[in-house]
Amino acid sequence: MEVYRAFDQDVNDNREVLSEKRPLSIPVLAIGGEISTSGSIMKDMMLEVSSIVRYVSC
Repeated sequence: MEVYRAFDQDVNDNREVLSEKRPLSIPVLAIGGEISTSGSIMKDMMLEVSSIVRYVSC
């Protein structure tokens, strides 16, 4: 369960790294599940870390 408790810190860590470094310049494949709680926002989440995102919903 510690993985879930660390989510807030993960968000802060990721934002800090992204503010210091540019987003990825490599293609990213984002796959979102239709019934997943995060499936509908997967593309937007990946656009935060890469400028080249291909999204697939399944």
